[in-house]
Amino acid sequence: MARYIRRGVCNRCGDCCKPRFEIDEEAKKFYAENGLPENGQCQFLALIGGEWTCTIYSRRPPFCAAFPWHPDQLKGLPRCSYYFEIEDKS
Repeated sequence: MARYIRRGVCNRCGDCCKPRFEIDEEAKKFYAENGLPENGQCQFLALIGGEWTCTIYSRRPPFCAAFPWHPDQLKGLPRCSYYFEIEDKS
């Protein structure tokens, strides 16, 4: 099994914090009941000075800090500046 190494730095495109799937009515209801944006976008993502910014970046959840951890997660995120290299085992 190939092992990948993530390279690059965040370019603040914000795409990873936006949903990449259709939000159904049940999800919209859940978001509304819990004070979350109806569009499924992370509530901590804000457009500040023309750049997408995580307003809790220094204390963001580990799931967010680790993203992306596999090349497949970059599909559909053409603006993301991260890329992967296959680990050289020589």
